[in-house]
Amino acid sequence: MLGTLVAIYDVGAFFGAMLCSAFGEKLGRQRSAYIGLGTMIVGTAIQTASFSAAQMLVGRIITGLEEATAVLAAVESKDATETHPNVVARRDDILHVLELEHAQGPVRWGELFENNETKNRRRFFLAIGIQVFQQMSGVNALVYYIPYLLQTSMGLDEKTSLWVSGLNGIVFFLCSAYPIFFLDQFGRPKPFMVVSSVQALSMAMVAILLSLTTTSTNYAAIVFFFTYIAIYGTCYMGTPWLYSPELLPLRLRAKGTAIATSFG
Repeated sequence: MLGTLVAIYDVGAFFGAMLCSAFGEKLGRQRSAYIGLGTMIVGTAIQTASFSAAQMLVGRIITGLEEATAVLAAVESKDATETHPNVVARRDDILHVLELEHAQGPVRWGELFENNETKNRRRFFLAIGIQVFQQMSGVNALVYYIPYLLQTSMGLDEKTSLWVSGLNGIVFFLCSAYPIFFLDQFGRPKPFMVVSSVQALSMAMVAILLSLTTTSTNYAAIVFFFTYIAIYGTCYMGTPWLYSPELLPLRLRAKGTAIATSFG
């Protein structure tokens, strides 16, 4: 039942992404965000007030529907006025691109798989691939189950396991702020490669240390749990959601990003 309660959230996220791919363009970004956030509030309220497994399952499905939708909504800065030259230039560029996109007629699903001048198929599979690799990194096992892992694999008591889990979450939160300041400075591919290498090393060290089955090596393995989640937060936490819409042409961005998100 514990595994079902955890996984059902991602089931909701999958269906949320599918709904966004079908209705996202019609609703627009603002309405999609409002609907998604409203759905999340309802789902979170149900989870918070849960007294049974069935109630928790419903709450996690509803909350999962939001994450896949709201993550696609854009947040635009309003510091500059509408008449600022940079704002005007950007607006004109967007309008020009939209005119070119609309001139091609309605968007067809098949365009995602066309190997044309803009390499739609390659871009689409790259967007999906980065979401798949994010999940295949094994982060969910650590984020969702770390108290359980600490008790069963390392012999920590329940209270200590919860303390370590809480500290792990704080490290995760702090490191997730890294892309805000440095992501554009280092680009996209290099951080992914560096982070993936450090994650692989951290997991390898956890496996080696736990196999020695001593108290000291078990505690040492906890250190690599922290290095893993810290380095994950610097890149894989948020960048895949940014990278997918960057990869896809504007014409296919809503449908392509929604489908890619369903894989994550």
